[in-house]
This record gives sequence, C-alpha cells and structure tokens, in this order.
Amino acid sequence: MRSSTGIPGLDALIDGGFPAHRAILVCGGPGTGKTTFALQFIGEGLERGEPGIFVSLDEKPRHLIQDAARLGLPLEAALDSGTLAVLDAAPFFTASRGKGWGRPGVDARQVAADLVQQVRRLGARRLAIDSITTLVPPDMDGGHAHDYLRAVVQSLEDNLGCTLLLTCRARPGDPQATCRSLRYLTSGVIELRLSRRDDRLVRALRLLKMRGTAIEPADYDLTIDAAGLSVQEGVERSVSRFTPRRRSVAAAAPQSSDRPAVV
Repeated sequence: MRSSTGIPGLDALIDGGFPAHRAILVCGGPGTGKTTFALQFIGEGLERGEPGIFVSLDEKPRHLIQDAARLGLPLEAALDSGTLAVLDAAPFFTASRGKGWGRPGVDARQVAADLVQQVRRLGARRLAIDSITTLVPPDMDGGHAHDYLRAVVQSLEDNLGCTLLLTCRARPGDPQATCRSLRYLTSGVIELRLSRRDDRLVRALRLLKMRGTAIEPADYDLTIDAAGLSVQEGVERSVSRFTPRRRSVAAAAPQSSDRPAVV
C-alpha cells in the first residue's frame, strides 16, 4: 500500500508513493522547500479523502494556511470541514524543554501519546511534523538525542496508523546529529538541496532511501512555481548517479541569512 507524495514526478520514482504507515524524512537547509513539501503531502491526502494533521513547530498556523492558499491548497476549507487539524506545538515544546531534558516533560512516549489522541479524534491518515528538529531539547547530547528520536519514531509508527512525514533542518556541525540519526530511524529519506550550477542556484531532490522500494539513489532537478514543488520532467537528463566528480549538481551554495520566498 502506498501514499501518494503530492509532488508531481516523484511518485513514479518510488513505486507510486511512500510506504503507507511508515515514517519518511525530508531534510534540507533553509529555503529548500521542506515545509512546502509537507503541505503538498497533506494537501494530496485531503484530495484523496484522507484526513490529515499538520504539526507546526517553527511557523504560526495562520501563516501556513496563507502559504498553502498561494499554492492552491484549500487547507482553510479542510479546517472548516473537520478533515484537517493544524497544531501549533511550539508553546508546548518550549515549555517542556525549559524543564531540562532529564526531567519530566520531554518523555518520547508522552509526545507520541498526545499525537495519537489527535489522530484518533480526527481519523487522520496522514501526519506531518515540521520540523522534528525542534522536538529535540537543545541541551541533550548526541547519544541521548538518538535514543529519544528512536523512541519517538517507533512510538508514532506503532500507534498512529497513518503515514508520517518528518522534516528536519540540516545544520552543519550539529552536535546532536539529528538528521543523521533520523536517516537510520526512518523508512525513507529525501534530501532537498540548493546547489550552484552554471553561476546560478538550482534546487535538487536527492533520493537516498525508501525501504521496500526498488529505487536508485540519485539527484533529480526540483522546481518550484505557483503550484509548489515538482520533480522536473525528463529526469533522466537531470539525474546524477553519485559518480565521483561527475555529479550534475554541484556543491551546495552558502546558506542565506534571509529566508527565501518558499515555505
């Protein structure tokens, strides 16, 4: 059973979509399109009659609704009809993390239990958490962070009964190695990249892993327009097979301090 990604051109590369009821990771730096990806994933589910929950930790829900409307995703109508819930989890997790990771308040099982209640109340089939990086207390060391994330992912997969999309901020020199841990813990890994090609910045989607799916890890050109993200048609001309020094997508450009006009 598969869950369509909502990203035009991507389903064909992964046997029709994400493995249902599994956790999928979408990671990348700022401005690469992680939140847009998550919005399209939830929007695709709504189009197919699958209720969804969007958990926002880094952006206000009203801003997400506005951004989704610009992409033609009628999330506000879904909110009114009760087929979508957008949860602003930032205040809860800020308060919890303020207690220190070794004290009550950051129990992975409690995080999962709270989300399970929301999923069951709505009958949700899809859940997006943007971004799971914020779930990790900043004072938690790398070893404990890995164990914490493993408990969160396993609890969600075991108890939610829906397909789970997690976004993660790629941060150079991350002492907690959040993205690296999640690459091992999740069933699928997609990396979004901003790279320099011929003196211009281009977007790329790197398909790294999809359990239970016959894929060839590769880079694909990614575009964004008024309808959102899409894998460019004619991907065979754009693809890089990770051959040393023959990649079609060059090294990542320096990150800008201003957030690009992408969700």
